[in-house]
Amino acid sequence: MMKTLQHHFNDESFAKMIASAMKVSSTEKIAKRMEHELLKDWYVSRWTPDQIFRSLNLHKAGETLLTSPLLEIWIRYMTTNNTQKPDMIGTLLSYYDDGKLFQMIKTAKSNSNTGKLALDIEYALSLYKKN
Repeated sequence: MMKTLQHHFNDESFAKMIASAMKVSSTEKIAKRMEHELLKDWYVSRWTPDQIFRSLNLHKAGETLLTSPLLEIWIRYMTTNNTQKPDMIGTLLSYYDDGKLFQMIKTAKSNSNTGKLALDIEYALSLYKKN
């Protein structure tokens, strides 16, 4: 089933379907399995964090980046399959300058749905800047 869906949908569309299905209790379990398979496929294919970021069109998300469910999928990939955590911040900074990223973090911190993510990214960014 996974290969059939991937054949008909690009990564962005497929990931959006997974993210939507995760919000519904009756489809959450299968959505998690599909996400696991997608992440595994990226890992086995040796996709770089940047390739995945671009395939999900996160480089075009702009102000909505930190509220995007696709960012959550990308972060899950990064935390489970990528041992080089600085790549996460490096990838973000390759598309969004410091000022833009800090503005997105500031906005996201005021939203209860994205506040924790914003704090995590802010902390990772501060560690990245120290190195």
